[in-house]
Amino acid sequence: MRLTLFTIVIPAFFLFFGIYTYFSFYDSKLHVTICDVGQGDGIVIRTPRGHVIVFDGGPDQSILRCLDSSLPFWQKSIDIVLLSHPHADHLNGLVDVFAHYAVKKFATEAVGNTSYGYKALQNEVEKEGISWELLEIGDIVKTDDEVTFTIIGPSEEFVKKTVAGGLVLSSGEVPTLEVLVSYGDFDLLLTGDSQHQELKEAISAYQHLFDGHSGRRSIEVLQVPHHGSRTGLTKALVAWLHPTIATISSGKGNSYGHPASEIVKTLREHGVEVHRTDTEGNLRLVTDGKTYNLQ
Repeated sequence: MRLTLFTIVIPAFFLFFGIYTYFSFYDSKLHVTICDVGQGDGIVIRTPRGHVIVFDGGPDQSILRCLDSSLPFWQKSIDIVLLSHPHADHLNGLVDVFAHYAVKKFATEAVGNTSYGYKALQNEVEKEGISWELLEIGDIVKTDDEVTFTIIGPSEEFVKKTVAGGLVLSSGEVPTLEVLVSYGDFDLLLTGDSQHQELKEAISAYQHLFDGHSGRRSIEVLQVPHHGSRTGLTKALVAWLHPTIATISSGKGNSYGHPASEIVKTLREHGVEVHRTDTEGNLRLVTDGKTYNLQ
């Protein structure tokens, strides 16, 4: 009797668990997790049909915990890894991503670095036999379930103006990929470490994408540039973008004072709902392309 109970109950439990897990993840919605990776950026995107895109990887292995909680346990592959710019707090964790997941595609901007972490990432990409693809302003990546990634910055002129010889230092301000993620009526703007000058140039060039649809706000969610640094946004940019929600990726008790109190104040004065990884942990956005919520 015990053996019969064991052989029935245990398989039934795992079957129920598998079905529950499957429908929890495959709900035909776009899922975006702004990961709590400390002082850095890491974002996991899972499309309605289960395609996985990672945007930046944070400074260390913390991104792996976020991937574990954002993907079903059997998911061991990633469709696309995007690196916004070659700084350690955005790229170091990607080395661990390549070590633990089968990555199909890697892409970044046409700006490099000579740091150990950057070279380690180059070695991982080469070891996996993946091409090192460069994204430029105007490039569009679209999945088969209608999620669109539009590269709106940096422009070639901005890169030439701010980076000498295509290489950046391990610190300081640099050009960064700015990506508009769209699904139905939902728009999310990913900004990396963008400064307000670059962001202004980008949205000026793509103003038609930010004029709003049917009288609604310009974008639904803004990833606040550079961890909430005071140099990432201006009042005019907040008014122009007019997001409903702003997410800030910053480490608890970081030495930079991120996010700057004036940036948080500006966002709230414009009626923006502010959420921070240093106080709330992982921030999970879910949308069906019409309605959306932050869990």
